[in-house]
Amino acid sequence: MTTSGTTRLLGALVVVVRVALVLALIAVITPMVVGEPGVLDQVINRGRPVDTWTEASVVFTRDGATAAQRRQLRSRLQAHLAHHATLSVRFMRATVSGDPGFVDAANAVLVRNTNDLRETLQPAFGKKHAEAFASGWEQHTRHLFSYAAGVRDGDEAAIDDAKAQLAEYVDQQSALLADATNGKLSASLAATKLQMQIDLLLFQIDAYGTHNYAQAYELERAAFANMYPLGAAIAAAAAGEDPRTISTSPREETASSLALLMDEHVELSIDVVRAGASGASEFGAAASALDDNTADLTSALDTLLGSRRAKRFNRRWVRHVDLLMRYTVAVAEDDVAARTALQRKLDKTMSGFGPALAKATGGKVKAKAIANDMTTHQYQMLDQISAYINANYEQAHDTAYDAYVHMNDLAQRLGNALGKAVRDGLPRGGAATGGGGTATQSA
Repeated sequence: MTTSGTTRLLGALVVVVRVALVLALIAVITPMVVGEPGVLDQVINRGRPVDTWTEASVVFTRDGATAAQRRQLRSRLQAHLAHHATLSVRFMRATVSGDPGFVDAANAVLVRNTNDLRETLQPAFGKKHAEAFASGWEQHTRHLFSYAAGVRDGDEAAIDDAKAQLAEYVDQQSALLADATNGKLSASLAATKLQMQIDLLLFQIDAYGTHNYAQAYELERAAFANMYPLGAAIAAAAAGEDPRTISTSPREETASSLALLMDEHVELSIDVVRAGASGASEFGAAASALDDNTADLTSALDTLLGSRRAKRFNRRWVRHVDLLMRYTVAVAEDDVAARTALQRKLDKTMSGFGPALAKATGGKVKAKAIANDMTTHQYQMLDQISAYINANYEQAHDTAYDAYVHMNDLAQRLGNALGKAVRDGLPRGGAATGGGGTATQSA
């Protein structure tokens, strides 16, 4: 598509995204105003994490760990595993669409993700088990590529072979997890979680290959969320707890909730601007997925902050998404003046999150720190947009990876601050169940 064609597409769809997000706000906020309960419960039941740690949790089965270190293991595992879902999705989709330069760069960040997982697991599993897990993780990524290549080529034999290899991977990796956790995470439970993730990733590329982009993005969201309970279960078992029964705390649950939704925002925002910049027909589906994420985030914040503050947050959140889209148009059109003007508007919008969230948390987070964090997020997103449009895929992927890590850190800190004020009735439940209807109330 030509630059002018891309600009027209983006310009039209910026309006669509803006209107869709505002409509989503109305649809989400209206029932809250009249007092419908259980908004955060609905987010939890979509597949977001439940907390796996309490202050009294035991130490790792091998090396000692503080409560803070145990919580950090859970949050990092959830972040790395969920990140792998969207990195794999992009890798597989680029394979189907046939962009070798993008595929190579996408593979490089998957290697980075595997290394991060290895380093995170080693203190809990020991070097031998951590290395074995990473090796299996790397192999299953290659099998996902083979499956995507089979979809691209219409090669049923290659597809069947990839499925067989992935089934073998599930058996081996689930046995490894059981051994690494001294049986606290059973092989059957691990296999169920791993197979579910494989199915979601294969189903989404099947849908993508037939241009059913709406379904592909729904499945991408499901795959991202599905990794949070798995990360929770692994972390609980590594600390010697039964992941099916370990209790949760409101503060940690809130941090996990926000991490999932804010991390997913980064991933879907990247998908939207890249699809728009390249004129891809999946743009509308990507925008709809981002719309749904915004609605979920607003719902969660309504429960935590109240309707009025949630609406204010959402208006600023929608504005920053809108400005990112318009910035993408300006980059695609090489309009330096527009880029500069939009950057200034983004500076003002992002810095405004600081005072708003500081007030919402009763000063538990500092306005200047949040403003700086949100501004960092802004520039990371702008840099990856420019790199992607200029076909510097390696830089685009690296910057996007950094943006994800940065947002996860911010979400954890913000969630912990908000969680301290969460009402006593917030649900507690088992890491393997996803909480929700079977959860017990916190004391």
